[in-house]
Amino acid sequence: MGRTTPKVEMTPDERLVLEARARAPTEKDTHEHRQALRAKIVLARAEGHDVAYVATHVGVGRRVVMRWLDRFVRDRLQGLEDRPRRGAPRRITDASINELLRRTREPTPAGARGWSRRTLARATGLSRSTVDRVLRAFGVATGPSPR
Repeated sequence: MGRTTPKVEMTPDERLVLEARARAPTEKDTHEHRQALRAKIVLARAEGHDVAYVATHVGVGRRVVMRWLDRFVRDRLQGLEDRPRRGAPRRITDASINELLRRTREPTPAGARGWSRRTLARATGLSRSTVDRVLRAFGVATGPSPR
């Protein structure tokens, strides 16, 4: 015996949000693309289509359709958002990164020809390896200033 398919009812405001998401142009494998697929699933079911039709129409499996319908019925629009992924939480904040990048644009410390990884690490309280990783990611070079 199969699961009961959730009945999908929505407010006019929810429908407007879902229709906008479903129509939005997206690139595959992006957050917006996933949001558009989820919106299409919920809208198709709300129009009365069965799960098999919705799955075929949207190009996903029936289990995927059921997951998003269940989450929408339980949590409404918030249920269609991505949940946090596994993995260690970030240890460096955006504020720390911004502070580091801001320092690279400031005048160099007294008596120095330029910012080094070591002086930036001391000034920001970050490790040298973290400073190096962030600067590389943003394409910022350190070292002596041209004379």
